[in-house]
Amino acid sequence: MTTHISVIKIVKKGDGIKTSNSEAFELSIPKRSSAPNVAAVEEQTYQGNDGKITGVDTTMEYKSLSEPTFTWTQCAGTEITHRGLTLFVWRQLQMNPLPVKL
Repeated sequence: MTTHISVIKIVKKGDGIKTSNSEAFELSIPKRSSAPNVAAVEEQTYQGNDGKITGVDTTMEYKSLSEPTFTWTQCAGTEITHRGLTLFVWRQLQMNPLPVKL
């Protein structure tokens, strides 16, 4: 994976009469990591409740869209198992937040 960084320059424009443009503030944005290879594995038998989601890791969280609390749960390994016929969403946690200094 390359680590090229995009740099955005932010300038507050002056009005050209009483104020001038500010000095440029440079915001560095690191390249996004590759998308994870997450996949659903179907149940082995009808209503077997043995379906699973594979390709997850401990930097990810998941939640069921059918539960009223919508609580995110951190993945403990490489699979989420015994979930039955439910729709799930997952997200990857940001491990290295960008420092912002204005």
